[in-house]
Amino acid sequence: RLVKLSHRTADIAIRVTRFREPRVVAQKIATLEFGLYAHPDYIEQYGAPEAPLRDLSGHALITYDERFDTIPEVAWLHVRARTRDLMLRFSSASAISSAVHAGAGIGMLPTVAASPALVTLYRGDELPTRDVWMAMHEDLREIKRVRAVFDFLRDILREQLGHP
Repeated sequence: RLVKLSHRTADIAIRVTRFREPRVVAQKIATLEFGLYAHPDYIEQYGAPEAPLRDLSGHALITYDERFDTIPEVAWLHVRARTRDLMLRFSSASAISSAVHAGAGIGMLPTVAASPALVTLYRGDELPTRDVWMAMHEDLREIKRVRAVFDFLRDILREQLGHP
């Protein structure tokens, strides 16, 4: 959920959108790369798209619900689907990942979230990316225990996601 650091509802927050709150110290810690994935059972039953970068019509696409239509990975899929009837829409990234892993269709997942059990339909520069940001309220940056957790999380996430 989206917390407001300026309201002190959390000490540290991690987002894939830039922080715009007053008195917040933020760092870009990584860039998420995406890929198009499907389960082998889906590919066996429906085939792979011939040109996944240009046309995904005729395939079941798994993405976020309508509230998220403007985020880059959802907008990218809409342009290539040409029909919204084929979309399975969820409100969480974990539900999207679960549906792709269950063979329900094709989804755009962060490359770090896709398991080796999935077929990679495309991975590359033509897909959107999302910057990962981490922040704390400026009053907390000199508190050693908060700073230690911040630095630890930043380092682990950079290692796992790749430094920007």
